[in-house]
This record gives sequence, C-alpha cells and structure tokens, in this order.
Amino acid sequence: MTGALRMPPRAVIHVFGSLRPSGMERMMVSSAQYWTEAGWRVVIVGQGPDHPYGTDLEDSGFGVLSVDEVRSVTTLARWFRLVQRVRPDVVHIHVEGMHGPIALAARLAAPRARLVRTVHSVFRFPGRIRVTRTLQTMAFTLVGGESVAPSPDVARNEREYWGFKSTVIENWVADEFQSDDAQSVRESGGDTTIAIVGNCSVIKNHAAVLRAVTDLNGVRVIHVGSESDMPEDERCLADDLDANGSLSRLGSRRDVKSILAASDVYAMPSLHEGMGVSLAEALCVGTPALISDALGFSWARDLPGVQVIPNSEWGAALPELLRDPIWLSLLREAAW
Repeated sequence: MTGALRMPPRAVIHVFGSLRPSGMERMMVSSAQYWTEAGWRVVIVGQGPDHPYGTDLEDSGFGVLSVDEVRSVTTLARWFRLVQRVRPDVVHIHVEGMHGPIALAARLAAPRARLVRTVHSVFRFPGRIRVTRTLQTMAFTLVGGESVAPSPDVARNEREYWGFKSTVIENWVADEFQSDDAQSVRESGGDTTIAIVGNCSVIKNHAAVLRAVTDLNGVRVIHVGSESDMPEDERCLADDLDANGSLSRLGSRRDVKSILAASDVYAMPSLHEGMGVSLAEALCVGTPALISDALGFSWARDLPGVQVIPNSEWGAALPELLRDPIWLSLLREAAW
C-alpha cells in the first residue's frame, strides 16, 4: 500500500445575485478556511454583470463564476449546464427571484445533490408577487429542497405568512470581531459619531437617521457600504450633510471592525431584517446600537447596549437621545 486513499472533495455551489460586500458574502469570506478544512470545494455563482466583491471571494480561495441572470429558458439552460459541469453535492440558493426554476434545473442536472435555500429576510410581498413566490417555494419543496432561516423572526414569518417550514441557523460574525483586541478605546471629545453599515436600499431606511441629524451640531454619521441603490431623495439629503461635514461616505471598506469600534453608536433603522450581520459585529466590539422596532430584530432587542426606536419615531427620538450624555454613557457601559 502506497498510502491512504484520498476521497475527492465534496462540492457545493452557492447561488447569489450580484456579488457585493453585504452580510452573506462577507460571511463566506470569514468562513473560507473552515470550508477548506472540512474538505469542501466551493463554487460561488454570481448572476448578472456587476460583481464588485468577486475578487475578494476569489482571494479567499473560492471558485467564482458569473452567469447571466436566470430569467428565461435560455439562461436557465445555461445554469443547468453549469450544474452538470460542477457536479455538486449541495446547491445552496441565496436569492429570492427565480429560486423555484433554479432549484428545478439543479435537481435535473444533479439528481442526488442536496438543495438548500436560505431566506435572508422577512418577506411579505403582496398581490401577484405573493402568488408567484408561493408557487416557486412549493416547487422548491416538491423537489426535496430544504429552507433555512437566519433568525427566529424569519422562520416565524415563513411559517405564519407563507405556510412553509424552515430551520433556524443564525448568522455569525468573523473571528476577528470576537478577538481580545476587537474592542477599541473611543476618543473623548469631538463629534458624536453614528456608524451605519450596509447598502442603501429603501428597506435599510438610512434616511431616517440622516433626517434626524440634519439640524444637530456635534454629530457626524459615518456610512460604510455601497450607495448604488440609494433612493434619490436620500441621495439629496446625503449630499447636503456631506457638504456641511455631518456625513462621511466611506464606500465599501474592509476595515469595518475598526470603524465600528471607534464609533460612539451604531444605527440600524431598517424596515425589516433577517439577522443583521453588521449589528452583531457592532455588539461584538462593544459599540452600543440603535435598532428599529421591526421584524427581524427580536434576537437583539433585550441585549445589553441595545436601544429600540419605533420606526416612526427616529426623527424625534434620536436627537433627544443624542443630547443626553448620561444616556449614551450608560448605553456604552452596558454594551461593554
């Protein structure tokens, strides 16, 4: 015998939309070494032409492929051929759009593959979209697909609003946010800094914070993330705050830990969430957090250093809280 037999690595395909530095893609990077140690070959598939985070994923050791967005018979056939070529043991779907056809084609191309789908947020689509999504999820379930929810809120919403079962597997943060040196001493004096991390879609509701600080002196908002989906009225507001020095727009950055650790408070005014990775990161480094009273936040509401603000009250509540130095000091002590 010349040596122990080596089993070929198992393969998994992760299906995304555009590859951006959002929570799930960053979670993939933070887990790269564990996939390798467990003997998995990982292929990440991004749909469409825009993948600003693709290089980061490749640098982490993943195979990264780009395909046309699956929206027609032609693009679905290309997806089918890609699955045949990779021959995966698992296909993990991270997108809502066309998740049913994507799963059906994957089942035909790889009959023995396990199909997994993560529902990344609390979705409550109305009208025709609700019917379409229901039919897609029924098809996904019929071909043996298993659904995962990143928080109890998402699992409850899938069960009560949609009628589908899912298993809760909570999101995580990178090891660096939990290390002994993660917490930093914040500078005394100067402006009170509010950190916001993430894309600027309507759901993220960043405008609630921007409007609330418009007339406040000594307060500066730091935004880390893409502005490509920023609504026009929010962009005008951001431009005005940027011009008077009340907003720092840092774009997509890799040093999120140091920015969070140096900020006085983190804000997440989302209209709904799945389980916000950046919120968990902020709490890990000891930065107190302001969150919405919305679906997707139940896991964080009672944690030390967290203040809940009703969705409709950011404009009045945030200035009042920031003017109270005792409140901020107590919240910071609780977070530490």
